[in-house]
Amino acid sequence: MKERYVLLMLTALGVVLAGCGKSEKVGSFPAFVYTSATSLESYRLAVRSPVFLEKMPCYCGCVQSANPPHRNLKECFIKPDGRFEEHGATCDLCGKIALDAEAWRKEGLPLKEVRARLDTKYQEYGKPTDTLPIE
Repeated sequence: MKERYVLLMLTALGVVLAGCGKSEKVGSFPAFVYTSATSLESYRLAVRSPVFLEKMPCYCGCVQSANPPHRNLKECFIKPDGRFEEHGATCDLCGKIALDAEAWRKEGLPLKEVRARLDTKYQEYGKPTDTLPIE
């Protein structure tokens, strides 16, 4: 209930960090982003830190189900052409993965360790995206 109230307040106030994509207005997201508080936070993260999410894999099955297949976690939220991807708003797992990665990064863990933790925690969900290795 509290998440819904916060989400409604954020939506009503129009509190967003920034938009992304050629057809989006700066400071706004498409309506589908407001599906849940997790969705909204995940899209905010994708806008703030797209390069970070490009280095992280997704385990939700989007490597097989999305057309074209996603190559990394960023593509669950932002398409390669810069437009918003609706998938991340309807897939709770994508949001959880993104927010876990961000929390571990905020703890000061190196990118390789963040990725290793994602691999350990989410590998049971299925095949990861074909994300480039972290060097």
